[in-house]
Amino acid sequence: MTGPILPHMPGLVVMDLADPTLDRDAAYAHLQQVKALHLHYFPTYPHMLDELESWFSHGWPDPEVRVHVWLGLLDGEPALECIMHVNLRRQVMLTHYLAAIPALRRRAGRGWLTDVTAEWVRTGQADCAAVGRDLWAVMAEVPPEHLHKWLRSGFGHIGIDYAEPLGGRYRQLDRPPLYSQMWPILLVTEAGRQQPYAEVARRGLAAFLRDYYLVPETDPRGAAMFAAAAGCDGPTISQSWATRMLVGPAG
Repeated sequence: MTGPILPHMPGLVVMDLADPTLDRDAAYAHLQQVKALHLHYFPTYPHMLDELESWFSHGWPDPEVRVHVWLGLLDGEPALECIMHVNLRRQVMLTHYLAAIPALRRRAGRGWLTDVTAEWVRTGQADCAAVGRDLWAVMAEVPPEHLHKWLRSGFGHIGIDYAEPLGGRYRQLDRPPLYSQMWPILLVTEAGRQQPYAEVARRGLAAFLRDYYLVPETDPRGAAMFAAAAGCDGPTISQSWATRMLVGPAG
Protein backbone atom coordinates (compact mmCIF):
# COMPACT_ATOMS: atom_id res chain seq x y z
CA MET A 1 0.00 0.00 0.00
CA THR A 2 1.38 3.36 -1.00
CA GLY A 3 -0.31 6.74 -1.10
CA PRO A 4 -1.89 9.16 1.33
CA ILE A 5 -3.59 7.88 4.46
CA LEU A 6 -4.94 11.35 5.20
CA PRO A 7 -6.37 12.43 1.85
CA HIS A 8 -7.10 15.99 2.95
CA MET A 9 -3.47 16.59 3.95
CA PRO A 10 -1.22 17.84 1.15
CA GLY A 11 2.38 16.79 1.39
CA LEU A 12 1.89 13.49 3.23
CA VAL A 13 2.81 10.23 1.49
CA VAL A 14 2.62 6.92 3.35
CA MET A 15 4.38 3.77 2.22
CA ASP A 16 4.02 0.24 3.56
CA LEU A 17 7.46 -1.33 3.86
CA ALA A 18 5.77 -4.71 3.46
CA ASP A 19 4.88 -3.78 -0.12
CA PRO A 20 6.77 -6.30 -2.29
CA THR A 21 6.94 -3.83 -5.18
CA LEU A 22 9.22 -1.48 -3.23
CA ASP A 23 12.89 -1.47 -4.13
CA ARG A 24 14.58 -3.58 -1.45
CA ASP A 25 17.46 -1.19 -0.77
CA ALA A 26 15.14 1.81 -0.64
CA ALA A 27 12.76 -0.05 1.68
CA TYR A 28 15.63 -0.86 4.04
CA ALA A 29 16.69 2.79 4.10
CA HIS A 30 13.11 3.73 4.98
CA LEU A 31 13.13 1.07 7.71
CA GLN A 32 15.99 2.97 9.36
CA GLN A 33 13.79 6.08 9.32
CA VAL A 34 11.00 4.12 11.03
CA LYS A 35 13.48 2.92 13.66
CA ALA A 36 14.66 6.48 14.31
CA LEU A 37 11.07 7.65 14.82
CA HIS A 38 10.44 4.67 17.07
CA LEU A 39 13.41 5.34 19.32
CA HIS A 40 12.38 8.98 19.64
CA TYR A 41 8.76 8.33 20.56
CA PHE A 42 9.06 4.92 22.25
CA PRO A 43 12.46 4.90 23.98
CA THR A 44 11.32 2.29 26.51
CA TYR A 45 10.55 -0.22 23.71
CA PRO A 46 13.97 -0.68 22.07
CA HIS A 47 13.36 -4.40 21.54
CA MET A 48 11.16 -3.43 18.61
CA LEU A 49 14.26 -2.48 16.60
CA ASP A 50 15.45 -6.10 16.64
CA GLU A 51 11.96 -7.27 15.74
CA LEU A 52 11.83 -4.95 12.73
CA GLU A 53 15.24 -6.07 11.51
CA SER A 54 14.30 -9.73 11.90
CA TRP A 55 11.00 -9.24 10.09
CA PHE A 56 12.64 -7.37 7.21
CA SER A 57 15.37 -9.98 6.77
CA HIS A 58 13.47 -13.21 7.43
CA GLY A 59 9.74 -12.45 7.37
CA TRP A 60 7.31 -13.09 10.21
CA PRO A 61 7.46 -16.61 11.73
CA ASP A 62 3.67 -17.05 11.85
CA PRO A 63 2.21 -17.52 8.34
CA GLU A 64 -1.22 -16.49 9.62
CA VAL A 65 0.01 -12.95 10.41
CA ARG A 66 0.39 -10.11 7.92
CA VAL A 67 2.82 -7.42 9.05
CA HIS A 68 2.42 -3.77 8.01
CA VAL A 69 5.08 -1.16 8.73
CA TRP A 70 4.03 2.28 7.54
CA LEU A 71 6.32 5.25 7.16
CA GLY A 72 4.74 8.62 6.48
CA LEU A 73 6.77 11.35 4.83
CA LEU A 74 5.55 14.90 5.28
CA ASP A 75 7.07 17.17 2.65
CA GLY A 76 9.68 14.45 2.20
CA GLU A 77 10.65 14.16 5.88
CA PRO A 78 9.85 11.21 8.24
CA ALA A 79 6.68 12.11 10.12
CA LEU A 80 4.60 9.00 10.85
CA GLU A 81 5.26 5.50 12.19
CA CYS A 82 2.59 2.77 12.24
CA ILE A 83 3.29 -0.89 13.02
CA MET A 84 0.38 -3.31 12.77
CA HIS A 85 -0.21 -7.05 12.54
CA VAL A 86 -3.27 -8.57 10.91
CA ASN A 87 -3.86 -11.93 12.59
CA LEU A 88 -5.84 -13.92 10.05
CA ARG A 89 -6.37 -16.81 12.48
CA ARG A 90 -8.08 -14.55 15.02
CA GLN A 91 -9.54 -12.12 12.45
CA VAL A 92 -8.10 -9.24 14.46
CA MET A 93 -5.66 -6.45 13.62
CA LEU A 94 -3.19 -5.51 16.36
CA THR A 95 -1.88 -1.97 16.34
CA HIS A 96 1.44 -1.95 18.13
CA TYR A 97 2.84 1.54 17.59
CA LEU A 98 1.64 4.84 16.21
CA ALA A 99 3.67 8.03 16.32
CA ALA A 100 3.27 11.33 14.46
CA ILE A 101 5.48 14.39 14.65
CA PRO A 102 3.84 17.61 15.94
CA ALA A 103 3.88 19.26 12.50
CA LEU A 104 1.83 16.38 11.10
CA ARG A 105 -0.70 16.52 13.94
CA ARG A 106 -1.07 20.28 13.54
CA ARG A 107 -1.65 20.06 9.82
CA ALA A 108 -4.08 17.15 10.14
CA GLY A 109 -6.21 18.65 12.88
CA ARG A 110 -8.15 16.86 15.56
CA GLY A 111 -9.55 14.12 13.30
CA TRP A 112 -6.24 12.71 12.15
CA LEU A 113 -6.38 9.66 14.42
CA THR A 114 -9.85 8.74 13.15
CA ASP A 115 -8.59 8.93 9.57
CA VAL A 116 -5.62 6.68 10.34
CA THR A 117 -7.90 4.24 12.17
CA ALA A 118 -10.21 4.04 9.14
CA GLU A 119 -7.22 3.16 6.96
CA TRP A 120 -6.20 0.45 9.43
CA VAL A 121 -9.65 -1.09 9.16
CA ARG A 122 -9.54 -1.03 5.36
CA THR A 123 -6.11 -2.66 5.37
CA GLY A 124 -7.16 -5.38 7.81
CA GLN A 125 -10.35 -6.05 5.88
CA ALA A 126 -8.39 -6.44 2.64
CA ASP A 127 -5.95 -8.90 4.23
CA CYS A 128 -8.76 -10.98 5.69
CA ALA A 129 -10.83 -10.88 2.51
CA ALA A 130 -7.86 -12.23 0.55
CA VAL A 131 -8.18 -15.51 2.51
CA GLY A 132 -11.97 -15.56 2.59
CA ARG A 133 -12.44 -14.17 6.10
CA ASP A 134 -13.80 -11.05 7.76
CA LEU A 135 -11.96 -8.65 10.03
CA TRP A 136 -13.74 -8.62 13.39
CA ALA A 137 -11.82 -5.93 15.26
CA VAL A 138 -8.79 -3.72 15.66
CA MET A 139 -7.15 -3.99 19.09
CA ALA A 140 -4.53 -1.87 20.84
CA GLU A 141 -2.90 -1.55 24.25
CA VAL A 142 -2.73 2.05 25.46
CA PRO A 143 -1.60 3.86 28.61
CA PRO A 144 -4.41 5.52 30.57
CA GLU A 145 -3.35 9.06 29.68
CA HIS A 146 -4.00 8.32 25.98
CA LEU A 147 -7.34 6.56 26.41
CA HIS A 148 -9.60 9.54 25.58
CA LYS A 149 -8.17 10.13 22.12
CA TRP A 150 -8.75 6.49 21.17
CA LEU A 151 -12.29 6.52 22.50
CA ARG A 152 -13.03 9.54 20.29
CA SER A 153 -11.94 7.43 17.32
CA GLY A 154 -14.49 4.71 18.02
CA PHE A 155 -12.59 2.30 20.27
CA GLY A 156 -14.03 0.96 23.51
CA HIS A 157 -12.32 -0.36 26.65
CA ILE A 158 -12.75 -4.10 27.07
CA GLY A 159 -13.22 -3.70 30.81
CA ILE A 160 -10.68 -6.12 32.27
CA ASP A 161 -7.54 -5.79 34.35
CA TYR A 162 -4.98 -6.00 31.55
CA ALA A 163 -1.20 -5.77 31.33
CA GLU A 164 1.39 -6.24 28.59
CA PRO A 165 4.45 -8.49 29.06
CA LEU A 166 7.60 -6.40 29.39
CA GLY A 167 10.14 -6.96 26.65
CA GLY A 168 7.63 -8.17 24.09
CA ARG A 169 8.62 -11.31 22.21
CA TYR A 170 12.25 -10.79 23.17
CA ARG A 171 11.94 -11.35 26.89
CA GLN A 172 13.37 -14.55 28.40
CA LEU A 173 10.69 -17.03 27.42
CA ASP A 174 11.85 -19.62 29.96
CA ARG A 175 10.80 -17.32 32.82
CA PRO A 176 7.35 -16.08 33.88
CA PRO A 177 6.62 -12.75 32.17
CA LEU A 178 6.76 -9.46 34.04
CA TYR A 179 3.82 -7.20 33.26
CA SER A 180 3.10 -3.49 32.84
CA GLN A 181 -0.44 -2.18 33.29
CA MET A 182 -2.18 -1.02 30.12
CA TRP A 183 -5.72 -0.44 28.86
CA PRO A 184 -7.01 -2.90 26.24
CA ILE A 185 -9.22 -1.27 23.61
CA LEU A 186 -11.22 -2.68 20.70
CA LEU A 187 -12.68 -1.14 17.58
CA VAL A 188 -15.25 -3.72 16.49
CA THR A 189 -16.15 -3.85 12.79
CA GLU A 190 -19.59 -4.51 11.34
CA ALA A 191 -18.64 -8.17 10.87
CA GLY A 192 -17.42 -8.33 14.46
CA ARG A 193 -20.66 -6.87 15.76
CA GLN A 194 -22.43 -9.96 14.46
CA GLN A 195 -20.43 -12.03 16.99
CA PRO A 196 -20.66 -12.19 20.79
CA TYR A 197 -18.53 -9.40 22.23
CA ALA A 198 -16.79 -11.81 24.61
CA GLU A 199 -15.61 -13.91 21.67
CA VAL A 200 -14.25 -10.87 19.83
CA ALA A 201 -12.44 -9.80 23.00
CA ARG A 202 -11.08 -13.32 23.52
CA ARG A 203 -9.68 -13.37 20.01
CA GLY A 204 -8.05 -9.99 20.53
CA LEU A 205 -6.43 -11.22 23.73
CA ALA A 206 -5.31 -14.42 22.02
CA ALA A 207 -3.76 -12.45 19.16
CA PHE A 208 -1.78 -10.33 21.59
CA LEU A 209 -0.97 -12.66 24.48
CA ARG A 210 -0.74 -16.05 22.79
CA ASP A 211 0.34 -15.31 19.23
CA TYR A 212 2.41 -12.15 19.63
CA TYR A 213 3.78 -12.19 23.19
CA LEU A 214 3.92 -16.00 23.34
CA VAL A 215 2.49 -16.08 26.87
CA PRO A 216 1.88 -19.73 27.82
CA GLU A 217 -1.57 -20.93 28.82
CA THR A 218 -0.15 -21.87 32.22
CA ASP A 219 0.69 -18.25 33.09
CA PRO A 220 -1.68 -17.21 35.93
CA ARG A 221 -2.03 -13.55 35.01
CA GLY A 222 -2.67 -14.30 31.38
CA ALA A 223 -5.26 -16.90 32.36
CA ALA A 224 -6.98 -14.34 34.60
CA MET A 225 -7.28 -11.91 31.71
CA PHE A 226 -8.93 -14.53 29.52
CA ALA A 227 -11.29 -15.51 32.31
CA ALA A 228 -12.32 -11.88 32.83
CA ALA A 229 -12.90 -11.34 29.11
CA ALA A 230 -15.26 -14.33 29.02
CA GLY A 231 -17.73 -12.33 31.09
CA CYS A 232 -17.68 -9.20 28.89
CA ASP A 233 -20.83 -8.33 26.97
CA GLY A 234 -19.67 -4.94 25.66
CA PRO A 235 -17.14 -2.17 26.26
CA THR A 236 -17.22 -0.70 29.75
CA ILE A 237 -15.86 2.65 28.59
CA SER A 238 -16.94 3.87 25.17
CA GLN A 239 -16.90 6.91 22.93
CA SER A 240 -20.11 8.27 24.45
CA TRP A 241 -18.57 8.09 27.92
CA ALA A 242 -15.48 9.96 26.69
CA THR A 243 -17.64 12.66 25.12
CA ARG A 244 -19.49 13.22 28.39
CA MET A 245 -16.20 13.41 30.28
CA LEU A 246 -14.71 15.92 27.82
CA VAL A 247 -17.63 18.25 27.19
CA GLY A 248 -19.90 17.62 30.18
CA PRO A 249 -23.49 16.44 30.30
CA ALA A 250 -26.03 17.85 27.85
CA GLY A 251 -28.13 20.73 29.14
